[in-house]
Amino acid sequence: MKSASATTVAEYLDSHEYPTIFYNYPWLIRPLQWMSMLVTLRNWYVLRRLREACNRMKQGFSMLDAGCGLGDFTIHCAKNYSDSQVVGLDFSESTVRLAKRISETMKLDNIVFIKEDLPHYHPKERFDVILCNAVLQSIQDDERVLQNLADALKRGGELLLYTPVRYKRYIPFFDTLECKYLDKFFYRYTNGFSHHRYSVDEVIRNVVACGLGIEREEFAYGLCGGIAFEIYSLFLILFKTLPTWLLFVVVPLYAVLVFPFQFLLMLIDYSLIRNRGNGLLLLARKK
Repeated sequence: MKSASATTVAEYLDSHEYPTIFYNYPWLIRPLQWMSMLVTLRNWYVLRRLREACNRMKQGFSMLDAGCGLGDFTIHCAKNYSDSQVVGLDFSESTVRLAKRISETMKLDNIVFIKEDLPHYHPKERFDVILCNAVLQSIQDDERVLQNLADALKRGGELLLYTPVRYKRYIPFFDTLECKYLDKFFYRYTNGFSHHRYSVDEVIRNVVACGLGIEREEFAYGLCGGIAFEIYSLFLILFKTLPTWLLFVVVPLYAVLVFPFQFLLMLIDYSLIRNRGNGLLLLARKK
């Protein structure tokens, strides 16, 4: 296995390489996955609706996580629905390799991870549930991806799609900072393409054009969630730009002084019903 070439925190974040120690001891990545789930508001929304979708299915259902990353949701479904068959698909070879190691350590035998490019994904099998979480906006040929996912659904199957919309910002100059420091972090596998900036109507129109019926629309990242996201993003910028030794001071200060306020804002956003927001979560069913 080729060891990661990055040597600083910033380089790891930009390159999305993983230290060799994680491949040798994959259980070490689990606390980081739990932490990611805790600090990422969209994952709260997605997990709630994914559980509902899985609970609606009969025993032995099949699920595809399209753009699975390290398998946070893939592993959750395989672990909590042991009679299901779960497939995680990602474009990054290193990510798929590490996700496999994690699932092997957990002794999950109902999960498969595949390296594949979503615009060229044409599986023979069909799925009861497909999740596509914050992936579509980073793929230039997004309409082809949506059609491929629709084709991969069984009749009556459900697509759970999350994507950013609107892009309203609250902290002054945040757009500039985000573009300068975080584009590589948020849009990691773009092959030179940046990202789509969707409107709500555009996303719905593209989903319906694939022969799917919209069952539910839900917004995330309203005012409170948007501010919480920007606070966390500013912390990521510090994480990337400060010397590594200084992070031993900054991280505890953030955890004690800032994160409780951020977490409260996230809870408020998660608890409220919003009629607009920076994130759109769609539940669509194949007719």
